[in-house]
Amino acid sequence: MDAKRCYTCGKYKAGIYFASMEKNCMECVADLKEAAKLRSLDHSYQTRYGMTLDDYNDMFDKQNGRCAICDTHQMKLKSKLFVDHCHETGQIRALLCNKCNSMLGGLESPMRDKGDAYIKRHKALND
Repeated sequence: MDAKRCYTCGKYKAGIYFASMEKNCMECVADLKEAAKLRSLDHSYQTRYGMTLDDYNDMFDKQNGRCAICDTHQMKLKSKLFVDHCHETGQIRALLCNKCNSMLGGLESPMRDKGDAYIKRHKALND
């Protein structure tokens, strides 16, 4: 079997499967896919919050990988920490787990008043 040269790393490799029309070895394809995923995430953060992926990672490190409210580490969560921001000003506050982010979202909405009324109504019934 003839060795083929990988388009990305430049190494000659024989006996392995080449992807993307035989231009890249599978190792490089995985690296390229990861790089594309990170570029996409960076673009998403810049578009939504005006921050870069590096800014997110700095916040993550400062918070020791934990939700700023409940202190749960990301390793114990099913998803990454969310960027919490004020919907009126766009100002970024911190990184939160899904539960805490959803709870705050409810506090900033008209549902807050309905929730307060609901709790007062049921408290009055039990007093």
